[in-house]
Amino acid sequence: MGNQYQLAAETPGAIGNEYTGPILPITAIPGLTSAQITDILVPGDDTETDSAFRERLIEALNNRPFGGNIADYRQNVLAIDGVGGVQVYPTWNGGGTVKLSVLGADFLPASSTLVEKVQNAIDPPPNQGLGAGLGPYRGKGDGGGPDRGGGECLRHPPAGRRTCHRTGAGTGGAGH
Repeated sequence: MGNQYQLAAETPGAIGNEYTGPILPITAIPGLTSAQITDILVPGDDTETDSAFRERLIEALNNRPFGGNIADYRQNVLAIDGVGGVQVYPTWNGGGTVKLSVLGADFLPASSTLVEKVQNAIDPPPNQGLGAGLGPYRGKGDGGGPDRGGGECLRHPPAGRRTCHRTGAGTGGAGH
């Protein structure tokens, strides 16, 4: 197996999600014998339609996002490029914990790259729980492995969706 690189689509939108397979460079690259797109890491999405905007506006008026409530997490995560859906599980592991189940813009299970992007936006390491991201400040996380719930991305068995979660020490714990 040769080198691996991450590419970004030149044309914005969902059209970049449609092709995987062999590609040719626009200009010659010495030593390049073949190249192919093998996976879509963060799916692109099209410009929001008027009806989708109207629906989002009505939802924002009916469900006021503030201070880490479900509507706040939904609004923040759905605003991240490449995210198509999110399910918020408040107090999933006791008080002060939140778990998010994220789908890509193509409504397929989120790639590990997208999960990492969401994690970095909501509660970025190495300062998890300190309020550096979009998630509310709730105390410092323990940073443990999956047996202690700290900072791991797991598969959510019912639908195979990737989920990131983090718990905090004491009453703390924001994350996803």
